[in-house]
Amino acid sequence: MKTLLLMLSLTLGAYGMDQATAVRHAQAIAAALNGKVWGISDTGSMLPTLTPSSIVVVAPVAYDDVKVGDIVTFTRPIDDATVAHRVIRIDRFGRIWTKGDSAERNDGVLTPDRLRGRVVAILHTQ
Repeated sequence: MKTLLLMLSLTLGAYGMDQATAVRHAQAIAAALNGKVWGISDTGSMLPTLTPSSIVVVAPVAYDDVKVGDIVTFTRPIDDATVAHRVIRIDRFGRIWTKGDSAERNDGVLTPDRLRGRVVAILHTQ
């Protein structure tokens, strides 16, 4: 399933579809996976993987099912903003550590109560 979603993401992303088409595709993917469509803000912390015009589909995931390399969404403890960052480490205690692809520092430990989901599809728009 993960391979199929990655191929779908890369294929759709390669074509740089218009935003309306991307949203329709994202909604269909989200419906099939009981997920949500989420737009990306212009922070740049996940460049080049996610750009300000990216649309992502986020599906529910259990804390114990998250793997290193996954992009997950979570709320930050300092301001409750929702963030999408990559899992860079799972320590021997099962704690998840995240970091934006272009960020210099990691985010620290992600607690289970802050995890919102895993990015399962990325659609790049024009």
